[in-house]
Amino acid sequence: MGVTMFESIIKYLLLFVFIGWLTISPMIFAYWHFIPQLRDDFIKSHETIAQAVYLGAFLTGFIIISTGLEHLLFFVPESWGWLDGDGEYIQLKWFLSFIVGFFVMGYLGFLLEQYDNHRKQNQLMRIELSAYRKITPRSELIKCYQQRLEELEQHSYFSPDEEQEKEILKHLLSG
Repeated sequence: MGVTMFESIIKYLLLFVFIGWLTISPMIFAYWHFIPQLRDDFIKSHETIAQAVYLGAFLTGFIIISTGLEHLLFFVPESWGWLDGDGEYIQLKWFLSFIVGFFVMGYLGFLLEQYDNHRKQNQLMRIELSAYRKITPRSELIKCYQQRLEELEQHSYFSPDEEQEKEILKHLLSG
């Protein structure tokens, strides 16, 4: 018996929903990345939907990267490969692009998580600093800034963070 009209409509509908999910998930993820407060509020109330968006963004990125890598490996002969347990031929360039794409997306996720942690830590430090400024008189702040600047100037080598901190302190003391 053949496929009915209803079954083929359902198959196309499911395909369109899946493709739509893969298309919109990276857009939502990027939107959340640039407006993190909105993302944090949404995740607190709709964790399952947020996980679906993350999964869709990961899959879309993985598909794009692995397909691109497969095309970049055009110079690898198609005869390079092996037969799996079912007797299906697996090309080496497909396998390499699959593995590299998976690790690239995993590393990108790690980097974005690190960025988010630093952003949250920075936000907490700004809140603490504004609270400290409210309870500490300006003259004491200037003394603290001057002491820290003197400590930094005693070093012969500055890390990039210390150099940036030194410039910020000079700017704060000049203004």
